[in-house]
Amino acid sequence: YHIGALMYDALAVHQALGAPDDAVLIGHDWGAFTACAIAAYPASPFAEHISMAVPPVGAINKTRGAIGRQLKMMPRQLRNSWYIL
Repeated sequence: YHIGALMYDALAVHQALGAPDDAVLIGHDWGAFTACAIAAYPASPFAEHISMAVPPVGAINKTRGAIGRQLKMMPRQLRNSWYIL
């Protein structure tokens, strides 16, 4: 899986279905990464983008300074997120 390929697929489905201008993209897990990427895409045809089970990249970047706390959490988080690595 590559985010660019998943973005392309979501955009192609939107176009193939002739989705209206008020279409909403909802992504969960891998789809959440895709929804966040499409939300950052200036030409996104979706009116809204919803990401579930994955925080937006901006929220992740805000925690970068807390490296000690993150290192303690990392083994547990890796165990919980094995399926997306």
